[in-house]
Amino acid sequence: MQKFSQYSIFIGSLLWTTIFLGGCWDEENAKSAEQPASPKPITPSKSNKVKSISPVGEISHGEVSFKWNKIEGASDYELGIEIETTGWKKYSITTQQATCNNPKNICSYQPKMLFKQGVSFKWWVASKTSGKWSDFSDSKKVTVKKVTKPPVVTKPPVKKGVVKLLPPSKGNIYFGAFADFDWSEDAVTEQKITKFDSLAKKPIAWAYFSNNWNNHANVPVIKYPKANIHKISESGKTPFVRILPWVRILQIDGLSKTTRESVGKDLIGICHISSDKSKVNHLINKEEWANHQSHGDKKGPCNTAFSMQNIISGKWDKELKAWAKDAKADRDAHGKPIPLLVTFTIEMNGYWFPWSGIYNGGANTTGYGDPNLADGPERYRDAYRHIIDLFKKEGVKHITWFFVPDTMDPDEDWVSFLKEDWNAQKNYYPGDDYIDWIGTNLYGAAEQDYDWSLFSDDWAKKGKAINAITSRKPLALLEFGVVDGHDGGTKSDWLNNAFDTIEGSDYPFQAISYWHDDWTGTGNGIIIDSSPKSLATFQNRIKSAKFKSKLRFSQ
Repeated sequence: MQKFSQYSIFIGSLLWTTIFLGGCWDEENAKSAEQPASPKPITPSKSNKVKSISPVGEISHGEVSFKWNKIEGASDYELGIEIETTGWKKYSITTQQATCNNPKNICSYQPKMLFKQGVSFKWWVASKTSGKWSDFSDSKKVTVKKVTKPPVVTKPPVKKGVVKLLPPSKGNIYFGAFADFDWSEDAVTEQKITKFDSLAKKPIAWAYFSNNWNNHANVPVIKYPKANIHKISESGKTPFVRILPWVRILQIDGLSKTTRESVGKDLIGICHISSDKSKVNHLINKEEWANHQSHGDKKGPCNTAFSMQNIISGKWDKELKAWAKDAKADRDAHGKPIPLLVTFTIEMNGYWFPWSGIYNGGANTTGYGDPNLADGPERYRDAYRHIIDLFKKEGVKHITWFFVPDTMDPDEDWVSFLKEDWNAQKNYYPGDDYIDWIGTNLYGAAEQDYDWSLFSDDWAKKGKAINAITSRKPLALLEFGVVDGHDGGTKSDWLNNAFDTIEGSDYPFQAISYWHDDWTGTGNGIIIDSSPKSLATFQNRIKSAKFKSKLRFSQ
C-alpha cells in the first residue's frame, strides 16, 4: 500500500520460505517486504493513530494474539511485525478479522505465525479511515519467553514385569520407518529392512507394518503376526504393529479434487446393500439419498463384521484372546518376550477407513452410551479400551499402546464433518490410563495433483488439536513424506523444512517414522531415494546424533 512504502520497500515472498529462522508466516494474508529500519512517522500524529497496543496473554513460543484500541470509523488495520533475525512482515486486516466488536473497544488479531522461543520482535499497528492511513502506533518490543525444558510428560509408575517404551533421553528423537512392505503393508522381509538402513545410512529403531484383519466370505482372520514380528526382531529392530480391522468399503479417494469439493459438503455415510447382500460403507451426496432409501439402504453405523460395536460387545473376544495369548507366549532367540509397539487403527477421525467415527455412529448421540457424547468417537474409544483391558486380563505386559488420529486441517471443510466439534481428535482418546504414546501423521503433497505446502506451515495449523489430546504422553510422528518433482516446490526443501521443525526445541516430537513407499508407482513418490538430491538431503539430516536407532524400555 502507498502508506507502507513511506517506510521501506518490501522483500519478495521467497525470503519468507526461511520461516523457521524466526517464525512461521501466513502466506495467504501477508505480503512480505524489505525494510532495513523500523517505521518512523513522517507526519504529525493524526486522530486515527492507534495509541495503545499490547500482546494478549503470556508470550511464550507458539502463536501470539495482539490487541490494540479500536479506532472509530476504521475500515482496515495493518499489523507490522519486525523479527530481529529475519526482518519485516505485515498483515492487512479488516475490522471483522480483527474482532473489534466488543464492549471494551479493543481489537485483537492472531496471525497464523509461530514465534520461536528466545526471539525478539517489535510490532506496530496503523488504521485506515475515510480511505486514509494513519501513522503507525508507537512500537512495542517483545522477547519470546525461553522454554528450557520440553513439555512435561509424566511417567506413571510401571509395575514389575511390565515393559513399556520410554521417551528418549533429553533432546533426542527415535528414528523408525515403514520400509516399503508392499501395498498390503505387511510383506515384511529382512532384505527390505536392511535396504532401508543402507539407503538412510542409519539403522532404524523400529519397523512399522500392518496386521490386517480380513473377513472374506464371512470368515474372519484375526491372527497374531508371528512371522513378521520375528523377521523384524531378528533384524535387530522393534516390531511396530498397526492392528487394522478391515471390512469392505467404497471410498471417494478416486474422485478428482474438483468433484470432491463440489459435493463434499453434502456427503453422508450410508450402508449400501450390494448385489451379494453384504453391507458396504459408502459416501454419497445428500441429493442421492432418496434414490438409495428405496433399495433398503440406511444411515448410521455401517460396519457389520468388525464394527466398533461388535468389538465392544465381545463378538471377537475369542480371536483377540488368542492374539494376546500368542503374544504373551512368544519368545525371541534368547528366550525373552519381544517388546511390541502397537496401535489399534489409525486416522479414525477421517472418512477414508471403515473404522472411521462417521461409519460407527457419527455425530448421533442416542444410539450408544452417554447421551452427551457423539456415538462415533465414543464407540471407538470404548472398543480400544475393550481390547487393552482384554490384553491386560490375559497378562500381556510387553506392549506399548499408541493412539494415532489424523492431523485434520482446520481450513479443510469440503467434507463438513471433518472439522465439526464432535469429530475432534481428543473425543476418540481412550485416556491416559490406557494409552502410552500419542502418534500422528503429517504428509506434504503425497500426489502430484495435491496442493504443495511446507511441513512447518501444516504443523502450525494442525498441531494444536493433536497437542490438545493430552499433555502427559510423548508424541511420535509416525508417518511423513512428500513426492518428488512437484511444481510447487522441491522435495529437498520440504525435507529440510520438516527436519528443521522436528529438531526445533519448540516442538514436542520424541520419535519419527518415515513412510518409505512408492505408492505412485512412478519412482518419484515419497520414498527417500526418489532422486539423488532428495536421498542426500534425507541422509544428511537423519545422520544427526539427535536421531537414535536404539529404544529405551522400562525393563
